[in-house]
Amino acid sequence: MHEDVLILGSGYIGKELYQQISSSQGSTASLLNRTTGGYRKSYDMFLEEIKIRIEKFKPRTLINCVGVFDSSDVFDDESLKFDKIFVANTKFAWDVSRIFCRNTERASTWRNIVNIGSESAHIPHTDSALYCASKAALKMLTKNMARDLRDEKICAFQIDPGVVRESPMSKDVLSKGKTEVSSIEVERLCEFIICILSFSPYVNGNCYKIGNIIR
Repeated sequence: MHEDVLILGSGYIGKELYQQISSSQGSTASLLNRTTGGYRKSYDMFLEEIKIRIEKFKPRTLINCVGVFDSSDVFDDESLKFDKIFVANTKFAWDVSRIFCRNTERASTWRNIVNIGSESAHIPHTDSALYCASKAALKMLTKNMARDLRDEKICAFQIDPGVVRESPMSKDVLSKGKTEVSSIEVERLCEFIICILSFSPYVNGNCYKIGNIIR
């Protein structure tokens, strides 16, 4: 039994991607989240759930939408905050990508790993040092995976959205008025992600900024 796409993270992007892909004729998708029914699974428990799902359904595409935002500046000395942000935004992508590679089958068609990053991987923001650093690390991780996995016929690329109107932090960014902002609706963002995915493997190693802050 197979499915086409496994989506991780049921935030506003994950849910919209699931709806769009599931409604496409001939496409199947599943959505996994660390929190279910008010219960938050441990990190290892969530990884085990993902492993079981991949082993059973052998998806051809993994889309990682998992991530957290927490404000911090360069003088922030909370090591727990550092660990929290980098585990969610960088290490998790590394862990699930290894599970995906080891438990799906090489075939004539390419497999895909899609990481949802942020335009903060490219541009620094005030009071967001750790978040920006974790997303920049994710960008380089994606690029290196693209090089290391291409002989296995695995295409890895990243989507780096700017301000998404439905995101929890969009109101704060849009209300500051210090920066001209070009925001994007989550529906349009997910249409873009699915469109870029259709060009695999020719997008291998690319990182796409969309809906960016205009400076």
